[in-house]
Amino acid sequence: MKKIALALALLALAAPALAQGRSVDVTAHFAWVDLNGDDLIIEDPDGDYTLGSFDSDTGFGGAINIFITRRLSAEIAMTEVKPEGRVQFGGETAVGELDMLPITGMLQYHFNPEGKLDFYVGGGVAYVLFDEFKSDDIGDLGVDQIDFDDDYGSVWGVGASFGLAGGLAVVADAKYVLSSNSVTTTVGDAEIDVHPLILTVGVQIQF
Repeated sequence: MKKIALALALLALAAPALAQGRSVDVTAHFAWVDLNGDDLIIEDPDGDYTLGSFDSDTGFGGAINIFITRRLSAEIAMTEVKPEGRVQFGGETAVGELDMLPITGMLQYHFNPEGKLDFYVGGGVAYVLFDEFKSDDIGDLGVDQIDFDDDYGSVWGVGASFGLAGGLAVVADAKYVLSSNSVTTTVGDAEIDVHPLILTVGVQIQF
C-alpha cells in the first residue's frame, strides 16, 4: 500500500492542470476483486495438475485521474489483493495465496464533471502483476513452485462520484479486466484466462 501511495503522489505532483475547472482527482479506495479465472490444467507426463478457480478477496489501492479536456480524463489506478486458490493432483489438494496487483490505465468520459453527481465510462489497458503462488503444502503435490507471469490486457469500466464539501467526493467504480496469463511450474507450463472484476468504493479529492 505504501508503494501505491508513493507512486500516485509522484504522479499528482507531476500532473499539469490541462483542463479548466476540475483538473486532477486523487482517490484512495477499498476494493473487492473476483478473478473470474477458468480452471487450469497443467499437463504432466505422470498426470494432470488442476488449478482451481481463486476465491474473491478484498484489498486497498488508489488512483489519480488527470483531465485532458472538460469531459475527457486519463486515470491510472492500482489495487493490491491476495486471493486464495487451490491446486489438485490425484487425491491431494494444496491451498495457497497469490499476491496480485492490477494496474489499469483508462480514458474516461465524464457526463457531468462539474456537477455534484458525475457518471463516467471508460476503457484502456491493464497490466496485472503476480507473485509466486504460496502454499505450505504444495510440496505434497510434487511441485516446487507455480509462477504466474505478469501480462497485459484490456480494461473497461463505469463509475460515479458524489461531491461533498471542500473538494471531497465519494466514488464508486467497477472495472473488468480481460487478460491471458502464462503459468510456469517445475512439471509443465500452461495458459489461463484471468478476468478480474474490480469493485471499489473510495474517498476522492478533486482539484
